[in-house]
Amino acid sequence: MFLCALRDSVAVGTKLHVKGTQWGRRAATILLKSAAGLFPKLTSCTLLHPGGCDWFGVMALPLIPGARYHALLIPDCPGAMVDLANNGYLARILQHFSSENKPICAVGHGAAALCCATNEDKSWVFQEYSLTGPCVYELIRLPSFASLPIIFEDFAKDSGAIYSASKADAVHVVLDRHLVTGQNENSTVAAVQNLVFLCNGSRK
Repeated sequence: MFLCALRDSVAVGTKLHVKGTQWGRRAATILLKSAAGLFPKLTSCTLLHPGGCDWFGVMALPLIPGARYHALLIPDCPGAMVDLANNGYLARILQHFSSENKPICAVGHGAAALCCATNEDKSWVFQEYSLTGPCVYELIRLPSFASLPIIFEDFAKDSGAIYSASKADAVHVVLDRHLVTGQNENSTVAAVQNLVFLCNGSRK
């Protein structure tokens, strides 16, 4: 499942380029999900797989059954800090993925989407995980920095996770159990490669 947060003020109309992704020996179905049910423009779909690309679809989060999906990818999308960081529907999906040890990959601003997942005792689902996400030095360059609803680095540290980061804009990926996180957009390829590794390994 490919989850993208789209907002009128942030990313509506953003072009997503899905190309050169190899998901192993099975045919891949790519579903683009957004919190609001909006549909992003696609520039291309070129999956390196004999099964090709089954179809593209879009659904709102309340309609998504987490048990149906094998892996979750949340790309670098600024809207995640607003739409997904406190989303109860996504929280249930993440809780299911965590309990079943299903592969999760969050990159850049998309890592903020992980913040919504809490246990019954209000502790964070990803407490004690090693992970990464945008560092403060990267966020401070955003024009909207002063009004950001969440700073992932601070949230992760305050919630008991083991946060690490490299230099601003450097490629930095952390793999811990079934969770893959990338520090920024430049880390996307390396993060997705690790996600594919997890997916292929769990199918054996």
